Amino acid sequence: MLTQNELKAALRAASKAAPGAEVTVSIDAKEGGFLRYAVNQATQSGLVSDITVSVTCALGKRHASSSVHGLRLDDIAEAARRALQLARSAPEDPEWLPPLGAASFKPVPMAWSDAVAGLSPHQCAAAVAEGIAECKGQGLVGAGFLEHSRNWEGYATSAGFFGLHQSTRVGLTTTARTPDGAGSGWADTGGVGSFDALGATRIACRKAKLSKGARPLEAGHYPVVLEPAAVSDLVIYLLGALDARAVDEGRSCFSKKGGASKVGENVAGKLTLSSNPWSPLAPSAPFDSQGMPRTPIHWIEDGILKNLFVSRAWARKSKRAPQAGVGSLIVSGPAPQSLESLVKGMERGLLVTRFWYVRMLEPQTLTLTGLTRDGVFLVEKGEVVGPVNNFRFNQSVPRMFVDADAYGSPVTLGGNSWLPTAAPALRCSSFFMASKSDAV
Repeated sequence: MLTQNELKAALRAASKAAPGAEVTVSIDAKEGGFLRYAVNQATQSGLVSDITVSVTCALGKRHASSSVHGLRLDDIAEAARRALQLARSAPEDPEWLPPLGAASFKPVPMAWSDAVAGLSPHQCAAAVAEGIAECKGQGLVGAGFLEHSRNWEGYATSAGFFGLHQSTRVGLTTTARTPDGAGSGWADTGGVGSFDALGATRIACRKAKLSKGARPLEAGHYPVVLEPAAVSDLVIYLLGALDARAVDEGRSCFSKKGGASKVGENVAGKLTLSSNPWSPLAPSAPFDSQGMPRTPIHWIEDGILKNLFVSRAWARKSKRAPQAGVGSLIVSGPAPQSLESLVKGMERGLLVTRFWYVRMLEPQTLTLTGLTRDGVFLVEKGEVVGPVNNFRFNQSVPRMFVDADAYGSPVTLGGNSWLPTAAPALRCSSFFMASKSDAV
């Protein structure tokens, strides 16, 4: 556990060791554990405890950083002396700004769960054992990864800023396969406060059985229903596109020729993309990595691009107000429907479980490539008629949202630990499956 007193003591030790410098101390602390299983048996487990302290010292526009592990004040002071020495010989950074001073923000109690904070190895083993037993009982082969953690983010400056945020996170991803390897299903569960290993395993088992005996289907443009995990796999790539600097420099899909932006224009159909540190769906720290307080914000509202992330340095250069960075994402659309209703509304198309190995193809259109995995099903006249082969896709994310005609309700996803995300299923009228993939 990282306490307020420990964060203050770290800042004092660093400031004392670097007289005359502007000092910033950033602390990331994590305690937790994991359990990996495969072939219906546990294969690896562990407990993790780590504290990383990063000290930045600035002399005017010359600055440098040094990091240590642990909260020993002597080590933190040595890191500060090392950063100060490096800063003295560093070149001037024209974009450097002094650290921020005191700021007020509300704590985020919904980011913490005592139940997850108190998870024991025995509880994790019991949950995984229940999932393994379900796989065995259905004659399938199970594998997965369960991870849980208690996290603390501390940020303090010699100018007077002081922020401490604590959170918990638990996530389980599980795969079930038929013994002959011809069918594979996948599911994800978790979030801030709970997970359902048995429920996720049952979903994975059902999909494994349904996906066996996939019929060949040619590549092409298809209507699709994407499940929440598939939507989450793509939407996180909007983060870079929302950076005001990337937009102004013409590197974003939200850029226009001549240096203008698409702010105020419809860029994504009926999509609403928001961040809210106090949302129980996807809570985050109430301050960003620069110490700017976060507020609830719509980045895209009903398809209209409303706001961009503006770093302090770019705000000064572009003469606009700074805007704190993204700490979480909530994806939503109008009139949410159930997954079953989304499928029933599709005359002929594909139901996609998730994507894998997603990579950028073209930033200016935010076109991504990747592979479908663990269950792709053909839908005809609103009914799932059977499994089909996997595909490699090439798809513009904004175009996908423009072509989306219906949404589900956003759900919290457990497998994505680095950025809290809540995403819905959605139905899209055209999605480009560029080629067939032989993988299951």
